[in-house]
Amino acid sequence: MNLQSHLRDALWVLFTFTIMGLCFAVQQWEDRRFSVECITAEVQDLYRLDAGQARRIQEINYDFYDRVSKASLHYLLNEEACEKEIERLTLEKNEAVMSVVNHRMNHRTAGRTVGLQ
Repeated sequence: MNLQSHLRDALWVLFTFTIMGLCFAVQQWEDRRFSVECITAEVQDLYRLDAGQARRIQEINYDFYDRVSKASLHYLLNEEACEKEIERLTLEKNEAVMSVVNHRMNHRTAGRTVGLQ
């Protein structure tokens, strides 16, 4: 085989891996979007959140997925540290979500108290 043939084969392999990588990235993006939308819809339904609160929950979850992705890359070779970081991020996300939910619940309770007086 000559050099041109090797170069063409190398470019073909590079092109193939690039396409595979793009497909994987798109799939990950769609999985992320689907998960966030499902979680948001469930929480919104469960706690009867308004559109603004649902948007805030959605933002919190998108941020969480982005931060988990970064942590996974950062701790690629240290599984224990990665698990601890993801656990920390999960707790932080849960606290933020519950803050939005509790804010909603406090307003709902305050409205009932005022209405009863």
